[in-house]
Amino acid sequence: MKKPAVTVLFLLAATATFAQTVTTTTNCNIYGNSASCTSTDDAAQQKALADARAANQKAIEDAGAALGNAVGNAFLRARINKGIRKYCDQHPGEPSYWQENGQVVWRGTCPGEMSQAHAQKLVIDHFTESFKKSGVAGYAEIVGDRLTIHSERASAIRFKMVLHDPANQGLLKTIAQAGVATYVYTNDADVNLTYDVKSSQILIAPTEPAAQTAQK
Repeated sequence: MKKPAVTVLFLLAATATFAQTVTTTTNCNIYGNSASCTSTDDAAQQKALADARAANQKAIEDAGAALGNAVGNAFLRARINKGIRKYCDQHPGEPSYWQENGQVVWRGTCPGEMSQAHAQKLVIDHFTESFKKSGVAGYAEIVGDRLTIHSERASAIRFKMVLHDPANQGLLKTIAQAGVATYVYTNDADVNLTYDVKSSQILIAPTEPAAQTAQK
């Protein structure tokens, strides 16, 4: 009778030329007195991570360099560059800006990939703050891959303005990073619009009030 295979794992650590610790995994299936072993390592993944970090760092430095003549003082420019790098290291993928004496001297998006959980928080916080500032009753929620904005003033015109306003393109990108596939805008009554994030199309037209019958 053939004995069942026994799997043995050997983990070997080695240092690669790109200064990352590479883990080699050896799997051995033992049958009686014989063994069949295969080894794999994560060198490719580690190198990809190292390359991504290097690319992100360069992008951050380029963002700082983009200040250009907006800040003439070299010492001040260096301080701002350092501040941007520090902020972006902690907020990858986030849209941001740097302000000096009330003047925005840099605006852009930090390089890197924002986590889905953090992107969801930013989206909810954005709409919550927007409702507070405008004094409109409403709230936002994300369930699965669906973002729903409940607003007492929901209308087709307002929805199209939000979607097509260039100032909101950063928000739409964050919505995509939040893993949202469907963006619903509703007043929980006669206006219900659905926007497909991937195709950038409104899928369901709003329900408009019935046209009034003309007076004879």
